[in-house]
Amino acid sequence: MNYLKQANESLRLKNYEAAIELYVRALQQPTALPQVIQSSLKIAQSRYLTSRQDEKPRVCVSAWSLSHNAAGRAATLAQLYQSLADVQIIGCHFKQWGIETWAPLRNIPISIHGIDVQDETQFVNQALELVLDNPC
Repeated sequence: MNYLKQANESLRLKNYEAAIELYVRALQQPTALPQVIQSSLKIAQSRYLTSRQDEKPRVCVSAWSLSHNAAGRAATLAQLYQSLADVQIIGCHFKQWGIETWAPLRNIPISIHGIDVQDETQFVNQALELVLDNPC
């Protein structure tokens, strides 16, 4: 079954989080139906948010680089949100900046998820995978 069919089935079964991921994956494929998929994605997102109204919000703070002090600014924002939401940080490691998380953040009590960008032509696909693997 292709992504669009799987997404529609997930939406029908009220599995909104799965539907969202599958619609995004469907948009990554060559398609003649981008407007239809985008419309269905918006419906799934709206229903997902409605279904989570009684849950604690989730916040994902994005840092363009996790390897130096830019990650510190993301951590500051994440810490500000901690009392209001479940928080995580996402970002990238670029080889020219180093492939390890900035030392002051290695032991903070906030989840940090990153991608190692080795080939910048694959950056968009890697970034989409990062977001899909760590939804907020």
